[in-house]
Amino acid sequence: MRNGYARFTLVNALLFATLSTTAQKRFVLSGEVIDGTTQQPIANVSVVDVRQGVGIRTDSAGQFSVRVLPGPYNLTFSAVGYYTRT
Repeated sequence: MRNGYARFTLVNALLFATLSTTAQKRFVLSGEVIDGTTQQPIANVSVVDVRQGVGIRTDSAGQFSVRVLPGPYNLTFSAVGYYTRT
């Protein structure tokens, strides 16, 4: 872990839920995953909606966007070198 105290600060991940007008009434959940210490974006973070089993990886700028059904979200964020956060 980074410096003995790696913070996978996904609480600091900026999550924005935007209503998408589709027949399935899905939402687009998007955001940015950043390192809480350096404030730099983190690439290749696995972002999974545990309830639906839907997942995606962040791009090189730490951005992600995933379509989910309305309801409570239980997202899990994981990446090599960081603690997994839900």
